[in-house]
Amino acid sequence: MTDTTMGQAAELAIEKQIKRFYVALDSRDFDVMAAVMTPDGCWRRAGKDLRGREGLLAAMDKRGTDRHSRHLLSNVLVDVADDGTAAAQFYSTAFVYTGDDLDDRGAAPMDLPSSIGVYQAKFRYEGDTWLMADLRSTPAFKRRG
Repeated sequence: MTDTTMGQAAELAIEKQIKRFYVALDSRDFDVMAAVMTPDGCWRRAGKDLRGREGLLAAMDKRGTDRHSRHLLSNVLVDVADDGTAAAQFYSTAFVYTGDDLDDRGAAPMDLPSSIGVYQAKFRYEGDTWLMADLRSTPAFKRRG
């Protein structure tokens, strides 16, 4: 495998891990989310640092069962370093609904996006996989009110 091919494979693997994390969040599969993080990983969420897999799981256990979310990810850029680390930046458009009045197909009422954020993530290559060591965001747009 050439250096270029290895770099592209790493970029694709990291992008896939980012998507896996958010699909797991939206489907309430919190163990999968935790598995994407390094054991000492940090997710800065809502102004708080969720540290380690246990911290992430403890916070997700408090998440209301009536909270429905979907994160649309775009503009994913990944830069892989030679030392087994990588940095990623992407946008997330989040739709969030809290309530139990879903339609007969399980669809939640939809409104404008709850937020659009610019996310930065740091990854480490551990074992044979890329794991997220740090995740944080800056709001680009927030809903009024």
